[in-house]
Amino acid sequence: MKDYFKQFGKVTRIRVARSKRTGKSRGYGYIEFLHPEVAKVAAESMNNYLMCGRLLKATYIPPEKQHFGFFMGLNWTENTYPKLENRRKMVLRKNRDQSTENYKSYIEKSLNKLSTLEGKLQEKGINIKFQPIDVPKL
Repeated sequence: MKDYFKQFGKVTRIRVARSKRTGKSRGYGYIEFLHPEVAKVAAESMNNYLMCGRLLKATYIPPEKQHFGFFMGLNWTENTYPKLENRRKMVLRKNRDQSTENYKSYIEKSLNKLSTLEGKLQEKGINIKFQPIDVPKL
């Protein structure tokens, strides 16, 4: 976007709003020009412009109405955003090897669930015996 908008004048800052959770674009952003007159011209000419298959709505926001956080999170991308490190840690935690005690309790719970299911089916007149294939001997 910076390359496109620099045809109007010097672009000082640009920010695309992104989701903290996924890092994807939220569909809006802010562009700051060096001179306010250039910003007015860019907003007038780019309003209702079709860009990348989306209708662009551009409005000029005077410096008095700009709040402090317009350009916060300036350098976020889809590969670097606040919750990315937490997501990576959680994936590593979920994919790590289980301790043998946890694995044994997991196997016992699974076998108990299968046996209760067999009992419920036998009460309804269905005779079936589940034989787990991938369960090691405990």
